[in-house]
Amino acid sequence: MVHKKLLLVLLLVCSLFLMISCEKDKDDNKTYHYSAGFSSMSSSSENFLEEMSTIEQTFYSNLGITQTPFTLTGSQNECDAQVKSACEVAATTLQELTWDGTYQYDVTNVDTGETIFTLKLE
Repeated sequence: MVHKKLLLVLLLVCSLFLMISCEKDKDDNKTYHYSAGFSSMSSSSENFLEEMSTIEQTFYSNLGITQTPFTLTGSQNECDAQVKSACEVAATTLQELTWDGTYQYDVTNVDTGETIFTLKLE
């Protein structure tokens, strides 16, 4: 009888640990919200809107989005790394161009408030 009770208590404890472990795994797979846009810009050029559009469309294309804010699902580290990698590709493309104005474009993890990537173009 004592063995059955002990076995039952052990089974309950193991079940509890398993549920806590599974719950932790669920927390690692969340949806994160990101915003992308200009934090500053300055130009007196007639190409101002065209330049802004080029910058925005290059980021959107590399991020695989059509609007901001956008979401990604996974762990925070994975999602932030995916965003940063896409932004680095966009930055490489944009830095090869000549700009009439000056622009700063930021991509931020809205949930954490952390700026994941900043690009300054002049």
